[in-house]
Amino acid sequence: MKKRGLVFFMPLFWLGLLLQNISNFFKESLSDFPYGFFQGLSFVFIVAGFLFICWCLRKKINPFTLKEWESQ
Repeated sequence: MKKRGLVFFMPLFWLGLLLQNISNFFKESLSDFPYGFFQGLSFVFIVAGFLFICWCLRKKINPFTLKEWESQ
């Protein structure tokens, strides 16, 4: 996978973590549907990012730095 995999999956991972925190912070003010929707969306984003991180570790690439990706 090229650099665009890093550019696509890592922001999804961070967006999933951010959605998780925001939905937990506004849990009292959100109704059940938006809260569940944001929780589910954040779960999907986190799992996709986690699978990408596992793939990178298997290939012995650090997914958190761009320097290794630019050399490929």
